[in-house]
Amino acid sequence: SAGTAAIKRQCYALVPRIDLPDLLAEVNDWTHMLDQFTHLQRDVPLTSRAAHPLLAAIMGTGLNMHRASCLLLLSAAIAAWNTVYLTQAVERLRAEGMLISDTLLAHLSPLG
Repeated sequence: SAGTAAIKRQCYALVPRIDLPDLLAEVNDWTHMLDQFTHLQRDVPLTSRAAHPLLAAIMGTGLNMHRASCLLLLSAAIAAWNTVYLTQAVERLRAEGMLISDTLLAHLSPLG
């Protein structure tokens, strides 16, 4: 319905715009997903300085070479980030008095 579409637009408008590398770094801060990648020779987690090239490699491999494992990681990170910020948007709109049913929330996709 038109009302549902309007609420969805308002929710998505409140989600911050962010570059993909920054999104991945923020999700890593929450989840420590890059701790699963260890140094090949020393078997220790990457330092934060070494994480940025890894994020770039994951993005490049996933986006340019369509490697399924990298695309899965990228999609999961985007979904996690969007879920957090869509939740905040819904909470803000509800606090401002907008009636947003839980049924409607089923139609908000964390992948946009």
